[in-house]
Amino acid sequence: AGNYTINRTWTATNICGNTATCDQKIFVQDAKPPVITCAVSGNLNKYPDPAVPFVHPDNSWDASATDGCSGATLRASLKGATISGPHTSLNGVSFNEGLTTVTWTATDGCGISSDCEFTVKVSFKPQISCMTAISQNNDPIVCGATLNPGFPAWISGTNPINYSWVMTGATAASGTGPIGTYTFNGGVTTITWTATNIAGTGTCSQTITILDNQPPDFVVPADKIYNVNNIITANYYDPTMDITPARPDYYIFAAGDTDLNLNPVTFTDNCPALFAFEIRWRIDFQGGTSMPALPGTYFTGQPSTYGADISLPGAATSGVVHHITYWVVDCSGNVSASKSAIIHIIPRADVIKLN
Repeated sequence: AGNYTINRTWTATNICGNTATCDQKIFVQDAKPPVITCAVSGNLNKYPDPAVPFVHPDNSWDASATDGCSGATLRASLKGATISGPHTSLNGVSFNEGLTTVTWTATDGCGISSDCEFTVKVSFKPQISCMTAISQNNDPIVCGATLNPGFPAWISGTNPINYSWVMTGATAASGTGPIGTYTFNGGVTTITWTATNIAGTGTCSQTITILDNQPPDFVVPADKIYNVNNIITANYYDPTMDITPARPDYYIFAAGDTDLNLNPVTFTDNCPALFAFEIRWRIDFQGGTSMPALPGTYFTGQPSTYGADISLPGAATSGVVHHITYWVVDCSGNVSASKSAIIHIIPRADVIKLN
């Protein structure tokens, strides 16, 4: 087996019986390499989770070899993402993230060798971290805001990585790659980011809250003019030739009367789709009192829903001026500027006697 030498002696004899000899040495050299067979071929993809180096668990990746002369020894070496070896077995060998080339070499007793190779690609699925939540006020006049929510931060994972996103909540949309500058509706929008590569996916979420800070507006009713209530009866006293009427020097605004109501058609707001308003009102009388009386500041609902008659003081000989003040509150709690209308209570013609 292996390389060896053959010694040969040649003898020549003639007819007379004379002989002559010579020696010959024949050197036999092993020139045939071992036959090696890798147990696997091509590229082997591995996706460990969690993202740690892949440890091969058995000897299924070990090569085999034969040699007709002296047998062969096997060794494996790793290069590329992982540099290690020589190994007599890949059982328990660790492979780093990336592409590693495994070369098995079979060497016979004469130092002749042959190789076989395969690759191992270890890929980690993405791990990403979203930008912090964003909360800001709406842009003027509109029910939303235009902003750039940013892009997730890469923590780990093997490239190439593709990014996609889905918006739910106040804003509904989807897409791939960076969002860039985008107009978000009022309310809370959740952006769910998904990063995808050959090993799997990673997700994170971000919220965008657009706060409505713009108060609504409305048109105040026209000033009102009411006469004090009519005289129902008047007594004539003959001895004095005088008339003594019961003078109702006030105007009764009847429960359910809508004349002082606001017209919702005139309400305007930057978020009209969220049309839900609260109406507030109060009456300040000329004499310095108010309705509601302090410490109350306003009633809610239309004046027609107050639930009782309202007595508006007047006078027998001159007009009396009261003020009704309104506010409108939108669904986000924004209170409009106050607006007031005049309630003018004018006197009736006087009842007199004629001489």
